[in-house]
Amino acid sequence: MWNKRLLVAVVMVFTLNLLGSDLIAGANSIADLEQKQKDLDKKRSEANTGISEMKDQLATVLQDKDEAEAQIIGFDMQIGKTATKIDETIDQIEKLEVQIKDLSDEIAELEIQIMRRDEKIRDRVVATQELGGSSRFMEVIFGAKTFAQFIERYGYVSKLLDADHDIITEQKNDQDRLEVAKEELETSKADQVALKEKHEAMMVDLEKQKEQKEELIKQLDKTEAELQADLGVLEADSIMLANESAAIEEYIKEEKRKAAEEEAKRIAAEEEAKRKAEAAAKANNSNNSPSSSGNGSGSSSSGGGSTSVAPPASNGMFIKPTQGVVTSRWGPRWGSFHYGIDIARSGTVPIRAAADGIVTVSQYSPSSGYGEMIMIQHVINGKVYTTLYAHMRHGSRTVRTGQVVKQGETIGLMGSTGFSTGQHLHLELAIPTWRGDKSTHVNPAPYFGY
Repeated sequence: MWNKRLLVAVVMVFTLNLLGSDLIAGANSIADLEQKQKDLDKKRSEANTGISEMKDQLATVLQDKDEAEAQIIGFDMQIGKTATKIDETIDQIEKLEVQIKDLSDEIAELEIQIMRRDEKIRDRVVATQELGGSSRFMEVIFGAKTFAQFIERYGYVSKLLDADHDIITEQKNDQDRLEVAKEELETSKADQVALKEKHEAMMVDLEKQKEQKEELIKQLDKTEAELQADLGVLEADSIMLANESAAIEEYIKEEKRKAAEEEAKRIAAEEEAKRKAEAAAKANNSNNSPSSSGNGSGSSSSGGGSTSVAPPASNGMFIKPTQGVVTSRWGPRWGSFHYGIDIARSGTVPIRAAADGIVTVSQYSPSSGYGEMIMIQHVINGKVYTTLYAHMRHGSRTVRTGQVVKQGETIGLMGSTGFSTGQHLHLELAIPTWRGDKSTHVNPAPYFGY
């Protein structure tokens, strides 16, 4: 698709350059001009076919863009789900952090209790050994002199033994709990590490999804912009073909009108000469005079031969089309390229034809940004040039497409129509003809002395 589109654009520009350079200089008769017009109309038809194909491609891209927008919605939904999972994971990590802190506090408290109980148990063991162990307890019990004393001593010893048993049981329980708590702590830490890794992986996946979405949008916008730009070039060239064809048609009409006038004058002159000759002969016959009345006026004819359809050739170069201050020159400007120069001046400022030529475009063109604009083709020293005058005052154009103009002739007034923020003339120069892609444009300043 892209190779075909590029081929159409290249063929169009190449063909237009061939036609444009030969449009005026190579046409020396009305027949030649009519053939040129047929060639232009044929090329315009081919250009319109290319435009139609380009629009079909653009429609396909726009359809692809609609389908891609559905994919983008899918991306957005997936991104939303991933973001939700990330939030849930963060909540789980935060809960684990609380759990880990609680377990760590519990372990620390258990370790303190166990340490203190260890000291207490060691003290009891030492005391028991000092008393002689369990045999000493038996001596205390059976050394009672009365039954009541026996019961009393037995209860005391039992309490001591029970207390030791409880301490040992608590110590064992706490140690078991400590081991469980440590295992839970390690598990929680492992879960936390796994969740953090999962979180990082989801964040990476999320960024990839966003990049895919952005790349898809960027590619679609780029493709559409390229098609629109190429379409704009083809449409501009098609307009130029139409304008050149219209200019030739107007010129043909003018030449035919002049030829008809010359033919009428020739016929009138011949009839007048014939009438005078008949009158003279009648006078001679009536007077029976053998003398000659002379040669008469003779018949003169304008000949009506073919006339050149080229505009009057200028012997010199261009003149300045207007007076003012140059406010913007040829070159990069505001992020784009300025293919001309701007000359500004306040008041009512006339704009004049920079050289003899034929008007190929005279129209109001707001969509192009030029506003009120005129294009003129010139032949100077055998070379074809095209000048463009833009942003003229609304309704001030005084020449029409196909009209022949003389150097210095007023063609309009300086204005601010189209894409303009202040009164000025935007002046462009192309060699040989103006093209939508600006490929034939040159810096006009050296040619006009600005």
